[in-house]
Amino acid sequence: MPTLRCVSTELRNRVIGSCTHYLWLAPALIRLSGPISHTSHTNTASIRLSQRSYRAAILIIHNLITIVELTNRVFVLTSFALKVKRFKMNYPANIRDKLVVALDVPNRAAALGIVEELSDLAGMFKIGSQLFTAEGPSLVRDIVTSGHRVFLDLKFHDIPNTVAAAARSAAGLGVSIFNVHGVGGVEMMRAAADAVSAFAPDRRPRVLAVTVLTSMNSASLSEVGITGGVSSQVIRLASLARAAGLDGAVASPQEISLIRERVAAENFIILTPGVRPAGSESGDQKRIATPGEAIRLGADLIVVGRPIIAAANRREAAQRVLAEMAGGM
Repeated sequence: MPTLRCVSTELRNRVIGSCTHYLWLAPALIRLSGPISHTSHTNTASIRLSQRSYRAAILIIHNLITIVELTNRVFVLTSFALKVKRFKMNYPANIRDKLVVALDVPNRAAALGIVEELSDLAGMFKIGSQLFTAEGPSLVRDIVTSGHRVFLDLKFHDIPNTVAAAARSAAGLGVSIFNVHGVGGVEMMRAAADAVSAFAPDRRPRVLAVTVLTSMNSASLSEVGITGGVSSQVIRLASLARAAGLDGAVASPQEISLIRERVAAENFIILTPGVRPAGSESGDQKRIATPGEAIRLGADLIVVGRPIIAAANRREAAQRVLAEMAGGM
């Protein structure tokens, strides 16, 4: 059975084709009318016929142009309606908007394939170091231009001036979120916040501070000279991020409640990686939770990569994640 899009496209093509076919009438009528002479020898009836033919030609051109314009408008409106309908499928927007699918793949083709496949199931797509190093900012622009939100996960960590410049570049790409390492300090984080503040509110990306990677635990922190445990470090860095004017923090599900209690109960985004659907392998993640648990604890956004993109059926995998998320609301 033909879809509405197919019917709309076929209708537009047929109307434009028919209009093009009948456009030959206009120049034919103009040629028929010939030059209008106003000499005394000119037959009055011939002049009137020429004038009528000329006016008829102009009217044909005008009407055909109007038909083509209206047909194109109908096509655009139909396409927009279909897009809206697609985004209303299956799950409420407030659930889908919380799901960030990690494009942890090696190249453009693989990334765009996932975006196309999951465009109605994910609220945002994450581009990290692997994909950005392989394909660069052009891929980010292409995905943003296609109407999708992007989380640029490059974890900027450098001197304040360099991070500020990187922040402006990220904002210029049109990304919705990017992050910096909280251990870069207040001055560095404030530089990132100030750099994007010049952008209009509807174009300004949200800047989040990475607290402690979900692949680390207390033993990992001790190896690099950080004592006091994971929770203490997360709260310290999330507090510094808020003081620096950042919009939120990246933290594992295990620290969500602590951040809500001790840093900010609201107006502070918590983006949560380390999310694994029930029954999934944890891989190299050490501090994890299920999608439902992360949402129930208060995560604003959850990042899911391998359990979706490595699945035999990505759409089914994404739908299972959304179902678990809905259970945590």
